[in-house]
Amino acid sequence: MSDFETRKRPLRDTVCDIDADIINLIMRRHNMLTRMAGREKNPGSQDEKMIREDWEARVAKVCQQQTGMSLHEYAQQLRDSESQTPGMQM
Repeated sequence: MSDFETRKRPLRDTVCDIDADIINLIMRRHNMLTRMAGREKNPGSQDEKMIREDWEARVAKVCQQQTGMSLHEYAQQLRDSESQTPGMQM
């Protein structure tokens, strides 16, 4: 799809496409973790810890780049804004 065609599409369609990509990535990740666990009789907590720490570091880096705030500060801001708009909760 060309840039011109992409720009003509409604933004909600693009967001839905991104959501589908995210779901596919989550499923791929799940399948890889399942495969990893199947190869090892007792998957090490060290592997799980390394994966979790890597994830947290990457999320914190993206949060800092996008918002200029630490992940903790951003999460607090989200909690504060959600508590101020009770009608928007899911």
